[in-house]
Amino acid sequence: MKKKLLCVSLVLMMCLMAAMPTFADNQNTGEIKSALQVSGDLYHVTGSQYTAWARVLNPALEHVSLTMGLYDANNNLITMSGKTSSDAIVKVSSTVTLTSGTYVMKIWVTGNTVSRLITVTCNI
Repeated sequence: MKKKLLCVSLVLMMCLMAAMPTFADNQNTGEIKSALQVSGDLYHVTGSQYTAWARVLNPALEHVSLTMGLYDANNNLITMSGKTSSDAIVKVSSTVTLTSGTYVMKIWVTGNTVSRLITVTCNI
C-alpha cells in the first residue's frame, strides 16, 4: 500500500512539474482584460468659468489614449483636450467660459484592451 501511494504521489508531482511552465506562460499573455474606469464632468470654478475634465483609472497600466471634447446643444465644439499615457490615472481638463444651458461632453478612450466612447450631458 505504501509503494502504491508513493508511486501515485510521484506521478502527480511529475504531472505538476510538467504543467508548471504552461501555467507560468499564461500569466503574461495579456489575455486578461483590464477594467478601465472612465469619468468626466464640468466643475464650476467661479462666475461663468467652468473646468471640463475627464479621467481614466488604469489599474493595469496599459497604454491608453484619452480625448475629451465639450460641445454645446447645437453640437458645436467648444474645447477639446487629449493625452496618451500608461499612468495609473490619466486626466485631461480645459477651463472655459460658459453660459447657462445644456452641454455634451464626449470622452473617447482607446487602449490595448478597450475602445469606447462615453457621453456625459451637463446642465448649468
